[in-house]
Amino acid sequence: MLRNLSSYLRDDLRTRSELEARQSWTINGARLAVAAPWVVLLLMAFQTEVITRYRSATGALVLVAGAAACVFAYRLMMRIGRLPTERRVFS
Repeated sequence: MLRNLSSYLRDDLRTRSELEARQSWTINGARLAVAAPWVVLLLMAFQTEVITRYRSATGALVLVAGAAACVFAYRLMMRIGRLPTERRVFS
């Protein structure tokens, strides 16, 4: 009986560690997806035409809306990708 339990626990730990590794890939993908538009915007900021467009009130509103959308999407991706916490049997 103890051998079966130890085998089950080892399989459970191995499965959980694989899930955590895959979760880290998902988290890195979420971070990249959120950071990519801002990196592109930063690279475009070296053009004076782009700077003048975003200097207006409408441009500032677009930047704020984009930042809010990125924060919301990142938090949503982190919530969806979170692994369930293990329930403790013995305390």
